[in-house]
Amino acid sequence: METENAQSNSDNNTDKLISDLNLSLERTTKLIERSDTKASIMITALSIIFGIIFRDSFIKIAKKIVKHNLETRSFWNILYLLISLAAILGLFIGLTYLITTLIPRLNKKYTEETSSGDDSIYFFDSVSNMAFNDFTKLYKSTIDDSQKQILQIEKQLYINSEIASQKYHFLKRGIFISFTSILSLIILFVIGLVMLKMK
Repeated sequence: METENAQSNSDNNTDKLISDLNLSLERTTKLIERSDTKASIMITALSIIFGIIFRDSFIKIAKKIVKHNLETRSFWNILYLLISLAAILGLFIGLTYLITTLIPRLNKKYTEETSSGDDSIYFFDSVSNMAFNDFTKLYKSTIDDSQKQILQIEKQLYINSEIASQKYHFLKRGIFISFTSILSLIILFVIGLVMLKMK
């Protein structure tokens, strides 16, 4: 009787652990999706801003501002041009970070650390390299063996966490650099208009 109770408690603990791991894996996957969505929204917004910047009317005014600053050639005018150039460059750097967020990549170090010679039923790269019959056999043997299932979920959770961390890093930098550059360009454009009026 005690052996049956101990076995039942062990099964319950294992089931709870598998359930908790699956929830963590699901949360991590949602974080990856959110990073991709935010990056896509920011890329769209930057595309609109680039469209505005490269309109004829905006370019004409920008040319006048640049011409005025080049003709005046004071320290402040040169500084103004350098900061403007840095802000435009910042837009491209921010866009690069945001695009990098969307590019799927996996550091070989992490896949080697988690592979340990066996295939995964959760990792797409591992699954795609198996024949269908091999995958089916592996899937059934993994589902029937709770310890093997736990290990597989832990490995996938680790890999997904690395992906989420990389995406968050690129997204955070991309948003910060993009917003800083946009704000700088707006302020610089207004200052440039004021300089033209004072001319």
